[in-house]
Amino acid sequence: MLKNTFWLEKWQSGQIGFHLDKVNPLLVEYWPKLNEGSKVLVPLCGKAKDLIWLAEQGVKVVGIELSDIAIRDFFKENLLSYEQSWYDGVAYYQAKELDILLIEQDFFEFEETDFDACYDRASLVAITKEARPRYTHHLKQRLKSNAHLMLITLDYAYQDGREANSPPFNLLDDEVLEYWPIAEKPIFSQDLFSQNPRYKAKGYSYFSEKVWLIDLIL
Repeated sequence: MLKNTFWLEKWQSGQIGFHLDKVNPLLVEYWPKLNEGSKVLVPLCGKAKDLIWLAEQGVKVVGIELSDIAIRDFFKENLLSYEQSWYDGVAYYQAKELDILLIEQDFFEFEETDFDACYDRASLVAITKEARPRYTHHLKQRLKSNAHLMLITLDYAYQDGREANSPPFNLLDDEVLEYWPIAEKPIFSQDLFSQNPRYKAKGYSYFSEKVWLIDLIL
């Protein structure tokens, strides 16, 4: 499992190639319709603009993020003000203009429950395979028994057969089904390798992105 210092150093040094500087179009296309006021959990949220889009849909957004740099950049870059409070040594940042609460905490230490949905674009793929069962178990404990999960996965391989030693990590369909047996198959898949020559230039033999929409029965 990657240590927290790995991510904190990434934000400190500005090595955040994983950050998408716009709303993910897959979120806009496939996010399920939720009741107004539903609670949505976004693990390892970084400073994603997806948080803004979700809040604009009338839901309560709770993002969990280790780095205070990411959190403060989120508010600064989106011209949002916030109120900061502390509870049991954990910092909470509540946006004033939108219903977005960012919590500066290790996700494995986050204990709030009863979330109606979870959006995972870059969380499970950032977790090592060894730590994924623990992550998934912890996530399930945070969700209502009938919650919705939107999960985005990456399936890729290198031409020389090597394994990735840093995120994002490969995540096969069979592994998703192991964690979430209720899932059937991805609702969308796109071949990024064919769409963009940079994937070949980086040594990949294929690279696909998939969207899973899972209605839980826990």
